[in-house]
Amino acid sequence: MVDAARHPKIDVRTYTQVERVEGFVGNFKVQLREKARYVNADRCNGCGDCAKVCPIEVPNPFELDLAPRKAIYIPMSQSVPLLYTVDQDACIHCYKCVEACGPLNAIDFSQEDKMVWEDVGAIVSATGFSHFDPSVIPEFGYGKFPNVITAMEMERLNNSAGPTIGNLIRPSDGENPKRVAIINCVGSRDKRFNPWCSNFCCMYAIKNELFPALSAG
Repeated sequence: MVDAARHPKIDVRTYTQVERVEGFVGNFKVQLREKARYVNADRCNGCGDCAKVCPIEVPNPFELDLAPRKAIYIPMSQSVPLLYTVDQDACIHCYKCVEACGPLNAIDFSQEDKMVWEDVGAIVSATGFSHFDPSVIPEFGYGKFPNVITAMEMERLNNSAGPTIGNLIRPSDGENPKRVAIINCVGSRDKRFNPWCSNFCCMYAIKNELFPALSAG
């Protein structure tokens, strides 16, 4: 992400969404909505003093709700650019963040979304992915038993920048598990949901299996 942001021929637009596309290949016109952060990008230095004094905590979707975040936040510690954003749905406008920001004066609650048009020659549509909800398969007990977690939740628990600083714990009591069972093909090769193989989870399971062993030394 840092390399992309520094590349002279790459213009990274964060917290921005495509609103409209017109034209044809080689001559597109794209309307972008630059969403208001309520933080001035040219003044915020990413120090985090605003988040430290914010009294509001909400579930953090980046951590798959395994940890909270403040109403003024960065998505993750390695965000590029390292700019804070105010979640207006959670913010109570106590202005403690404004006081903490001090002379930088980076907080600006008067900001509004900005609409811009850009000329674009080609468009790549990268759709990403969506999580499969294993709670729809009752025999696995996800959502019923706290120690049944998804691979992505295990990923965050094993991550040194995650909610437990890389310490794999049982959500039920915070203790380290002595044994870990990994179930493959959850939702895949299942006629009730997706009859095809994901071609991914076998190697991913092996990678996750190595994490506890490496953590134990």
